[in-house]
Amino acid sequence: MAVVRINIPSKGGLPDKWSEIQPDFPMPSPRKYQAEALSVIYWALENDEFDNIIVQAPTGIGKSAIAMTVQNKFRNAYLLTPTLGLTEQYRRDYGSKLKEVAGRRNFACWARPGTADGAPCYKKKKKCRHAEEDDPCPYYEQKFAAEKARLTLSNPAYMFRVTQSGTGGFEQRKLAVIDEAHNLESFFLGLLEIKITAQDYLFVDGTPKLPSIYDPEPSGWHDEMERIANALPPLIEMADQNEDEILLDKLRGLLGRVATILGLL
Repeated sequence: MAVVRINIPSKGGLPDKWSEIQPDFPMPSPRKYQAEALSVIYWALENDEFDNIIVQAPTGIGKSAIAMTVQNKFRNAYLLTPTLGLTEQYRRDYGSKLKEVAGRRNFACWARPGTADGAPCYKKKKKCRHAEEDDPCPYYEQKFAAEKARLTLSNPAYMFRVTQSGTGGFEQRKLAVIDEAHNLESFFLGLLEIKITAQDYLFVDGTPKLPSIYDPEPSGWHDEMERIANALPPLIEMADQNEDEILLDKLRGLLGRVATILGLL
């Protein structure tokens, strides 16, 4: 698919779709270039050959209002912002039109001291009853509401993980608006970073000592990661029997990271 670049202002003629846009526009009147940018976006949306639309504009032009206008054309949408400042801006200006979902560590756990970072929590192999819709904890309450919302506000890291895991209620939607999308490259590189620390080896081997593996090929770590993966299930079983929830979460998290590494190797 070819890349089409349209500059605003343009010496050539631009589509004028303001009469179609105005009912969806969230402000009394547009700022300079907002109407032109939206007209081009609406024109592109009507042409099936455009799957991705990038808006490059300076601070202060009103990109948030542009995003909130475009999402009105879709049955449902995700609005993803990488920074807390942008999230607070959307929440402040458009909170009545969206539902926000935040990560687990932002909420207190009802089943034990600390945050809900390990949700869903398990006790004696049973999932916590506050992970169900009939009596949800604060984390699951906002998650269930956001799953059902037409417009869901979140950050790319959280939404990527829950949609890829297959365990959440978030599915593919008709539109995803990604604010500050130029940061996506570093975001995806960060997702691929998986750390196995000396503290992790303390759980497995009883000593916080990393192995000495000098194989320059990533495959040289395969046998070591497989060893850890085989060692963890009995430790998880023991922590579960001892009802050590904190250790149980750490061991399950380590097993998930090791499984990801083995999948990449």
